[in-house]
Amino acid sequence: MMQRKTVSRCGRKAGAILLAMTLLMLLLPMGVWAKTEDFKVTLNEKKENYVFSIQWENTEKKPDVVITSPSGKTYTLENKPEADAGDGELMFFFATAEKGEWTVSVTGEGLGALTMDAGVMPGRMDITSFSVSVKGDKGTASWKIADSEDELTLEIWATTDPVNFGGERLSSQRGKASDKGEFSLSGLDSGDYYLYLKAIGTGGVFACQYSDDRISWRRDDALPKLSNAKARMLDDDMWITWDEMEEADSYRVMVFDPSTGEMLEDETVTGVTSWTGTFSQDISSFEAAVAACRNGVTGDFERMAVSRGSFDGVEVTFPEGENLNTTTITVQVAFSGDYTVSAALNDDILCEDSATAGDYRVDMEEGDNRVSFYVTDGAGNVRTYGKDFHVDITPPQLSILHDINGQSTSDDHIYLEGHTENGAVLTLNGEEVETTAGYFTVRCALSAGQNQLELVATDAAGNQSRYTAQVERPWFSAQILLWVICIVVGVVLLAVYLILFIRGRRKKA
Repeated sequence: MMQRKTVSRCGRKAGAILLAMTLLMLLLPMGVWAKTEDFKVTLNEKKENYVFSIQWENTEKKPDVVITSPSGKTYTLENKPEADAGDGELMFFFATAEKGEWTVSVTGEGLGALTMDAGVMPGRMDITSFSVSVKGDKGTASWKIADSEDELTLEIWATTDPVNFGGERLSSQRGKASDKGEFSLSGLDSGDYYLYLKAIGTGGVFACQYSDDRISWRRDDALPKLSNAKARMLDDDMWITWDEMEEADSYRVMVFDPSTGEMLEDETVTGVTSWTGTFSQDISSFEAAVAACRNGVTGDFERMAVSRGSFDGVEVTFPEGENLNTTTITVQVAFSGDYTVSAALNDDILCEDSATAGDYRVDMEEGDNRVSFYVTDGAGNVRTYGKDFHVDITPPQLSILHDINGQSTSDDHIYLEGHTENGAVLTLNGEEVETTAGYFTVRCALSAGQNQLELVATDAAGNQSRYTAQVERPWFSAQILLWVICIVVGVVLLAVYLILFIRGRRKKA
C-alpha cells in the first residue's frame, strides 16, 4: 500500500510539472519561439536590377525579412513596399546593389523548408527609352519597350533616390509598349524625386527604368526656405546649421551621395537648429539640405554641395603638459593658404575668423580650462584642435608640527614633522622624502656647527612651498666634549708612555 501511494504522488507531481510547462508555453509570446536564419551573399562588383527571392514551404505563415547592405543600411517591407509578396515568397528588387557582403535575415516559426535566391533579374522586356516632363503638379511620361507584349500594365513611380526601386506609385494604366501617359504629383510631399517606369507583363514579368532627370516638387502649402542654412564638414562629421523658423514644428535633414543620387540620411528633428552626422570615409562629397516642416509637410529647400576638406600643412601646437602654474599660455598656429582661425576658452569666444597664422595668447583662470582652436578652410569646413588644462597657481599647503629653526642640540640628529598637500612631492635639501597621506617624519642628520635645512613641497602644477631652518650643533656639546676629552687623555697617555719608554732605554744604555 505504501508503494502504491508513493507512485501516485510521483504521478501527480509529474502531471503538475507538465501542466505548468504547457501553460508557460502558451503564455510566452510567439516571438520567443521564432527562429532566425541568415543568408550571406557576396557581390564582387556593383549589380544593376538585382533581386533577392525568399521562399518558404508553409504558405500560411509569413516571415519577417531584413536585408542588410554592405554599408549597413537595412531594408524591410516597411521601407521597401514595392517588394512583391506572394504566397510563400517575397522578392526584394534593387536598381543598384552595392559591392560587398549582403545579409538576408529571415525570422519565423513553422515556415517549413526555407530557401533564398539572389541574382540579376531576368527579363524579356527592354525599356529602351523613358522620359518625363512636368509642369506644376501634372506630368507626362513617354516610353518605348522592346521584346514585350503589345499591351502592358504601366506604372509611374516616384522615389527619393535612383538606387533602389520603391517610393510611391503616381499612376497605373494599361497601355502599349510605345505610348504616353499622364501622372500627378499632388499626392507627394515636397522634395526632389526620381521617376521610373515599371512595365508589367503576363505572369508578373516586369522591367523597371529610371528617367534621366531629377524633378523638384514643392507643395503650395510648403513653408519657404530656411534662412542662413549652411552645410559643411566638422572634422569627420557632416554639420548642418540653420536659423529657427517660428512657423515650423520640426525640421527635415537630408543628405545625398551626388555620385549615385542615393539618400544617405533622412531625419526629422525638433527643437534644434543644428545637426551632425557621420558617414563612410569612402564618400568624399555630399549634397545636403534642411527644410522647415509644418503638419507633416516638408518646406522648400535647396541642396548644398559639401566636400571633405584637406587640412594638410595646418598645425596647432599647445604647451606640453596639462597641469600648469601659470594662467597665460601661447598657442602656435601654422598654415598657408585660404584658412581662418577662431578660438574659444571654455564657452567664451576669444577670436573669430582671423586670417593670421602665428602665436595666440590665451589667458586662463585658475581651475579647469578647455582651450579650443577652430581652423576653417575656404569651403567652410572646420577642423577642431583642443586641449584641457588645469591651472593651479596656489602653492601647496606645508605645515610643520614643531618649528626647529634656531634650535641648538648636542644630538647628532633632529626630527622634522608635519603635513603637506596630498600628491605633492616633498624634498629635504634636494633628497625626496617619503610621505603617508601627506604626513611626514624626517630624521635630519646634524654635523657640528650650523646646519641648514630646506624642506620643499612641489605640487603637480609646479608650485612650491618652502620651509627653512637653521639648527646648531655646538662644538662643545656633551658628545663632542666627551670625544675631545677622550682624545686629550689618549694623547697624554701616549706622551707618558713615550717618556717612560725613552727613559727606560737610556738606563739600559
